[in-house]
This record gives sequence, structure tokens and C-alpha cells, in this order.
Amino acid sequence: MPGLKLSNLTENLFQMKLYKIKAKQLICLLSLILLGYPMFAQFEVIGEVLQRSEYRHGYGSPIHKDSMPAIFIGSRVRLQSAYKTQNIKLFASIQDVRTFGSMQSKVNEPFLSLYEGWIQVQLDSFLQLKLGRQELNFDNSRFFGSADWLLSGRSHDFILLNFEREEIKADLGFGYNQNGEKLSGSIYTNNNYKSAQLFRGEFTTNRLFAVVMLWNEGRQYVILDTAGKVKKQGINFMQTVGIPSLKFTLGSTILSGFYYHQFGLNANGKKTDAYDCNLDIANIFKINSEKGRQLLIGIGTEIISGTNKNNLTQNQSFSLLYGTNHSLNGYMDYFFVGGRHDKSVGLIDGYFKIKLDINKKLFCLLNAHYFQSQATIENISGNKLDSYLGTELDFTAGIKLIEHFSLQAGYSQMFTSGTLKYLRNMTNISKSQNWAYLMLLYRPNGKKPFVGISY
Repeated sequence: MPGLKLSNLTENLFQMKLYKIKAKQLICLLSLILLGYPMFAQFEVIGEVLQRSEYRHGYGSPIHKDSMPAIFIGSRVRLQSAYKTQNIKLFASIQDVRTFGSMQSKVNEPFLSLYEGWIQVQLDSFLQLKLGRQELNFDNSRFFGSADWLLSGRSHDFILLNFEREEIKADLGFGYNQNGEKLSGSIYTNNNYKSAQLFRGEFTTNRLFAVVMLWNEGRQYVILDTAGKVKKQGINFMQTVGIPSLKFTLGSTILSGFYYHQFGLNANGKKTDAYDCNLDIANIFKINSEKGRQLLIGIGTEIISGTNKNNLTQNQSFSLLYGTNHSLNGYMDYFFVGGRHDKSVGLIDGYFKIKLDINKKLFCLLNAHYFQSQATIENISGNKLDSYLGTELDFTAGIKLIEHFSLQAGYSQMFTSGTLKYLRNMTNISKSQNWAYLMLLYRPNGKKPFVGISY
């Protein structure tokens, strides 16, 4: 009997040990399942918050002397999720954009929208395919930008094939848009391209960075008869080719520029021949590298072609299309933002900028712009007007309060000319045209801690 009890005890202990081993294995297996197989996949959820209070007294266009300034608080909240495996990444970003007080406390109004939603497939070590709603944000955002300053931002329904190998990068993209699912017909009525194709090539060396680009877009047009039925329809194609970025670095000096040329037919079917060019030189003076203290001084000019009033057969006004224009021609957005100054006399923007990084967290920036028209301006009597449009001063400061959380503020003053008032058909404007803002930004997704500035 005692021998039998010892045998049973040994067997029971062995079974208990085996049970514990299996239990541990089962717990590990369940953990892998619940955690989404972290060895092979990752799931991440992050958020982004931007809240900006603004004082507008002549922002965008001169304000009448009897008009009151506008004061409001704008808000953008984004919730972003990403699922990654070895060769696939799924990404979605939903956002809520509103002005404080625009929705009553007891009313349910739809503000939520999909900002981005795409899948990216790694086809090879140097080739990847990205499909879905996505940002097209390249170079200095002059022609393609996410419009990050704008609360709603900008994204495209697009297919993008990316090649990257050593010093060479290339993008090949396609877009085709429709109002919705249909049983017949394909007329597109939104203010956007019907179809588009993109090629972009990038080359980098130790001192030289160069980019070439080709963009072809087709805009739908429809002609109706007297009864309101479609008489004629088609697509007008316009091409933009250029060098979006050409940068040469020599020590602490950076010489950069870009050039774009447009041709083909614009959305109205008018023959187009227009250009946009820029030349910029900047120098960085290191004051204290350990503390991140440095001074940047830069000067440059940008020329955007425009159309003379007497030119009735050809469009010479360059269209900036999908650029982040807020940060480039003055922060008060008098030109090429919200449709202002589009299809007009063009712009010559001579600018000077100085930026001081006090340390790795704090900076201040001063930009000065001298604006002129590129094309000749005549009044209704046929008299030529002065090409000077105005001078703008922009002051900006920003600080990283804690990790991923920043505070940014700015003040701008615009000194308008009589020619600008004539173009905007305004009289009796206020003597002071200014704008100020204070912005809080929480952004843990690796993007820049400050938005809407150029330096």
C-alpha cells in the first residue's frame, strides 16, 4: 500500500507539472492573440489636437474702416489608427473640425469626417504601393501640400507607387474621381480634377538635392442647352512640369529654388502658358550647438505669372492648385488662399526672413514681404497703375512646452497700396490692417511641432 501511494503521488505531481506547462503555453498563446501577434503585427492609436484663437482685422483682404474685427476659436481633433504587419500598413484618420460655439449644446450635427484612409503594401525592398485617401505633401508644399494650417487639411483619393533605392526616389500616381456610384454616365460636378497623373523623381547627393515633376490633370466641363440638358461634355487637360526643389548646400549656406511651367487648357478651356519661379539664399550661424541656439538669415524672391487685362485669348495666370499657400506669400493670406488673387495679375514677392532658435524648444521668426504685380494693371480709363501692392510684416514665436505639446503665436501687419484696393474694389478701408493668433498643438505622430510657418 505505501508503495502504491508513493507511485500515485509521483504520477499526480508529474501531471500537475505538465498541466502548469500547458497552462503557461496557453496563456502565452492567448496573449499573442489578444495583443495582435506583436512579433508580426503592430496596432497603434494616436490623436492630434489643434486649437487656434484668431483676431482678424484685415486678414485676407482690406477691412472697411467701419467694420468690426472678427474673433473666434477654431478646433481640429484627429483620431488616427495604424495597423502594421511585415509588408502591409493600414491607416485611418478621422477628424472633427469646428468653431467653438458653432454647434448648440443640445443639437447633434455631423462634423466627423474621414481625412485619410489607405493601405500601403511593400511589394519589394525598394517598391511600395499606397491606395486610398491620402495626403500628397512634397518638397516645400508650393504645389502639393497637406494644407496643415487649414483646419480641414487637404487629402486626395489616389493611387501612389513609390520607388526608393539609395540616392534615388520616384513616385508614380493616378487619380480618377466620380460623384458616386452610378448606373450610367460619368459627369463629374465637384470642383476637383476628374482624372490626374503624377510623376515625381528625387535625387540626393552630399551637397545637391534635386526634384523633377510632371502633373497632368483633367477638369470636367459641361455645356447645357436652353432646356437645361447636356449639350456637350468633355475634359480639359492642363499640364504642369517643373523642378519643385533644387537645393545646393555649401557649409552653412543654402542656395535653393524651384521652377514650374503650366500649359494646356485650364478648367474654362482657355489656352494656358504660365510659370512660377523662386530663388532663395539662406545662411545658418551656429551660436551654441549644445543648446541648439542658432540664427538663420534668408532673402529671396518668387515670381508668379499673371494675365494682362487686354489678353483675352490666353491665360497666363499660374494656378498653384494644391499647395499649402498660407506659409509662402505672407501669413495674412492676401494672395492665393481661398481663391484670392487667383486668375489675376500674378505676384512678385521679394522677402527677407530672420529666425532665431533660442534653444531646442523656443524660437522666434520675423518675415518681411514686398508685393508687386507681375502683369500690367490698368484702370477703366486705360491708365497704367503702379505695380506695388503692399508690404507685410509677420512675427511668429513658438515653444515646445512638453513632449508633443506646443504653443505658437503670431502677429502680422499689412500695409496696403492704392493698386491693391483697386483690385479688390474697396474704398474707405481702415488705416490698420492686422491679424493675430494663439495656437495650442498636440501632435505625437512625429510631424513638425509647429504649423503654417516658412523658414
